[in-house]
Amino acid sequence: MSIALAVNAYNDAAALRGLLDEDGIFAGISSGAVVHVARKLAAERDEGVVVCVLPDGGWKYLSAGFWDSDDVEAAMENTVWW
Repeated sequence: MSIALAVNAYNDAAALRGLLDEDGIFAGISSGAVVHVARKLAAERDEGVVVCVLPDGGWKYLSAGFWDSDDVEAAMENTVWW
């Protein structure tokens, strides 16, 4: 690994919602983080292709309150993940 980037809950959820709304891909939180970073890296490059692998599906997050919450971080904090 050449770099490590931190992604906050708001950017996770925003990228995740974009995947669902724009591309019809029902992915999970980790996938939202991956897409956020991939888009950021792609924007920094003049040429080439950025490829990413989406590590999880959205099915296990169906009961999470962040899908339609305005305060994503608070919704994630109030969710029992396991």
